[in-house]
Amino acid sequence: MASKLPGREVIVVGAGLVGLSTAFYLSRAGFSVTIIERDQVGSGASRGNAGEITPLTAVPLAGPGMMKETFKGVFTRDGTLTLSPARALKLATFGLGFIRSSTQARLTSGVDAMTQLGRGALAAFAEMQDEGIKVEGGGSGFLYTAEDASHVESYHKLLSERAADGVSEMPEPIVYGSELHQLEPVLDPACEAGFVAPGEIWIDPALLVESLGEYLRAQGVKILEGARVVGVHPGAQPSVDYVHSGARNELSADHVVVAAGAWASELLKPHGIHLGVVPGKGYSFTVAAEQLPTHLIHLTDARTVLVPMAGRLRVVGGMEFDGSYEAFHDDRIEMIERVTAPLVRGIDWSQKSELWVGPRPMTADGLPIIGEYAKLPNIVMATGHNMHGLSLGPITGKAIAAQLSGQPVVVADRHVDMERFAPARLRRLLS
Repeated sequence: MASKLPGREVIVVGAGLVGLSTAFYLSRAGFSVTIIERDQVGSGASRGNAGEITPLTAVPLAGPGMMKETFKGVFTRDGTLTLSPARALKLATFGLGFIRSSTQARLTSGVDAMTQLGRGALAAFAEMQDEGIKVEGGGSGFLYTAEDASHVESYHKLLSERAADGVSEMPEPIVYGSELHQLEPVLDPACEAGFVAPGEIWIDPALLVESLGEYLRAQGVKILEGARVVGVHPGAQPSVDYVHSGARNELSADHVVVAAGAWASELLKPHGIHLGVVPGKGYSFTVAAEQLPTHLIHLTDARTVLVPMAGRLRVVGGMEFDGSYEAFHDDRIEMIERVTAPLVRGIDWSQKSELWVGPRPMTADGLPIIGEYAKLPNIVMATGHNMHGLSLGPITGKAIAAQLSGQPVVVADRHVDMERFAPARLRRLLS
């Protein structure tokens, strides 16, 4: 590890997975780091998610197939994606950008951009693991399945193309009918086909963020929890205003990294900047199962994920845009059960525990926001990772550390075009 250098002080706003990962790589690069967190280490969307490290599927949400589902979500809460009509005006700018990003050409461009980061996702986790960080609590091999075999076949083609770009291992061949159910007996016969992506892994995200927090403290990183940031101020010596224990404080540094997830937009509004990051809430809960699956299972028709974790089954799904960050709605849990139950067997749905909601930081084009905004000197953004904060958090931290060290961002021996993730692109998209 590099020794700390004078004049290289950084404040990281947010101790979610992206903020912790950024602090990890900055500390390794010789920066002195202070993290300011509104709640506790790993709060927000960092703990109750599916624990997926899946560079193959780290692609933008927007695309031609999403438009029908999006419009349906405005008028009914029956589906996995819902948008509150009462918040429609507030979400209008995001919605317009989402529509603009849903063409095939923009989707292809977005996938190409994400591939640049995805190639280094698993290697970044391996570097953390080499330092003793707990990248564990799960397993390897994602099983993608659906009621309609044609959906499985088209998805297999897409992921095979991604694998050919060097993102991860090639998916295994598709299996059908009885062969699928021999592979994964918990599936109901309603699932017609499926395939395994062997290179994808899942972990317990709570173990990861707790371990990262402990590691960073041991390395001299200061972590201030329960401190709500109320302002960021750019300049030669940027600063952060925060409220802690009822008192308002100010802290300055050489750089400020805003890794505040879904709350990032609020911090830039006073500067007349509209990032367009909105909270897209996901839900999860835990149930008992007669037999745990041997894979993490993606039910692609239902858009839910089954995650064997700590001897129980975590069920994850939903994408809710209601303008709130953490408001919990029971009907989303009921929806997840309704669409999932017909596809799996041996689950006691009456005994749910660990009910959770977390705000994913969604951008209209589905790409993360990484880098400095010219109007805000020495304020660096690391947010907007959509559903992929866990998969791309460490590689984002590595990219930020390279940028602040004045080095090019290189992933898997290839230079990354960081302009694809620059904050300024959103001004054009959202205007």
